[in-house]
Amino acid sequence: MISDRDGRALALTDDRGTESLAGYLRTLTDGQLLAIKTLSMDMNAGYIRAARIHLPSAVEKIAFDRFHVAKQLGEVVDKTRQNEHPHLPVESRHRAKEPASCGSTAISG
Repeated sequence: MISDRDGRALALTDDRGTESLAGYLRTLTDGQLLAIKTLSMDMNAGYIRAARIHLPSAVEKIAFDRFHVAKQLGEVVDKTRQNEHPHLPVESRHRAKEPASCGSTAISG
């Protein structure tokens, strides 16, 4: 679904490919394309490709939604942890397998 900043639907598409966004962007005039200030989307490669092809200065206008950014960050952190674990000293490996403590922590500033 393509919507405006108020959440009103502007277009419904059948798929999540490049053409789904590109088809809509091709219906806009040059003035309408230039008037687009931000383009909020998930991190779908097809959407990014369509925006870069059809939208002037797309790289400066794309804003990814927090859910997908947090998900990707979590995946990278987990992969890094898995890659680094075998390189830890043996005693550190045992500590790394223990569940994280949920004790209270005081932060002063």
